[in-house]
Amino acid sequence: MKKKVMLAASMLLMVGGLSACGPNKEKILQKTIDSQSKIKSGELDSNISVIAKADGYSKKILMDLDVTFTKDPSASKVETVISKGGSKTRFTAMCDEKNVYLKVPYASEWYRQSVTKTGKHNLISKDVTNTPSEYLNMMKDNDVDMDVKEKGNEYILTFDAGKKFTKKLKREILEQYMNSAITTASSVTYGDLKKSDFKNFKYRINVDKKTYMPKSYKVNFEIDAKDGGDTATVSESLTGKYKNVNKVNALKMPMNYVDLSH
Repeated sequence: MKKKVMLAASMLLMVGGLSACGPNKEKILQKTIDSQSKIKSGELDSNISVIAKADGYSKKILMDLDVTFTKDPSASKVETVISKGGSKTRFTAMCDEKNVYLKVPYASEWYRQSVTKTGKHNLISKDVTNTPSEYLNMMKDNDVDMDVKEKGNEYILTFDAGKKFTKKLKREILEQYMNSAITTASSVTYGDLKKSDFKNFKYRINVDKKTYMPKSYKVNFEIDAKDGGDTATVSESLTGKYKNVNKVNALKMPMNYVDLSH
């Protein structure tokens, strides 16, 4: 009888030990990465906050983006509101695999330009729809510390790079932010890595437990950007929430426009 009790106790300890381990992090991460290829279309509500502080001076820029996208064919529509110093600027941009269409403030017509001639413009980027996938791969490739929690019908994956950054990770984060955030903080220098010193970096993504498809995500980081003898502390926040995944029909580009490609 005593042996049976001890055996039962051992089994309970084993079960308790296994359950205490929590979710299989590597499995959840890989399934989340794999799920990205299943996203063919959707809508993305994105908010970007840039706060720069230097010598008691603070400047804040907020951007609200309503993004609609399809991946086959590749097309997107981005409606943007930029809030800066009490004023708001609105513009709409659309693009397909050949052209970029832009409606700027105070103009009734659309302007069109070839994608090949536009290059790395700062008004619209298809990369904004790939942000979760890009950061996930980046976190895995660089072995960034990850925590997984369960909440309701979601897994919450949180990555914290801490204060130690390799030059590779540092460059990847900056380049991804420049592509996906469509930043307007032109007064802050991101390109020169020697002038940028990370203080922290966190990335969180909420995914569905059954499908591992992304439901929302958040990026936070803070850097010290140096320009000559001056240093500005820049806080960045990028959040996004998915809607209507794989339920968006083909986007129709504007039919009437002023062509800037000639």
